[in-house]
Amino acid sequence: MKVVIENLSKRFEEKVILENANATFASGEISCILGPSGGGKSTLLNLIAGLLKPDEGKIYFDKEDVTGWPPAKRHLGYVFQEAALFDHLKVKDNIALALEIRKLSKPERQQKVEEAAGLLHISDLLELPAGKLSGGQKQRVAIARALIIKPSLLLLDEPLAALDQDLKTALADDLSHLLHYLNITTLWVSHDLDQAARIAKHLYQLKQGTITNIDN
Repeated sequence: MKVVIENLSKRFEEKVILENANATFASGEISCILGPSGGGKSTLLNLIAGLLKPDEGKIYFDKEDVTGWPPAKRHLGYVFQEAALFDHLKVKDNIALALEIRKLSKPERQQKVEEAAGLLHISDLLELPAGKLSGGQKQRVAIARALIIKPSLLLLDEPLAALDQDLKTALADDLSHLLHYLNITTLWVSHDLDQAARIAKHLYQLKQGTITNIDN
């Protein structure tokens, strides 16, 4: 699914976050959005997810104008910098939350949880409470939870920022291979150019409210 933003603007009081921003993010590929902290990268993802409304402009999924759609209708997965798991729940129950909301049967949920856990190499963790996991393990669980609904679009808001360098490299490589295999359109926010170049096919810079393609 191709994602297009057209003349997108967002302000918070007097602060301009986006100003007539335009970009096209390719279908089935990883696009990384670079920029300094506080530069509007998370705001952009929240606009695409429907968690915020733009002041002006449009957002398209393929040729469909989704600007006014609620988040639940956009069929996307979202992974934040912090895993945001329920520590008292087992890993399998954290992963299955979205399926419970969709009222899938218990056997269906179990099958899909096992599939997602296998993709993220966390099958041996399913019976553990999430609070017992390391930071890297928690992020794998959060990614499995986002992927289990087979989203058309995956948004990643600096999901590796809180990890040490070795974990960052290992998880980045695993995730890059996985997302290419699954062919999911992915927008990955980062401030790390080296990491972005390892992961993404397309690089963009968000600076002073505008988005520029910097592949070349």
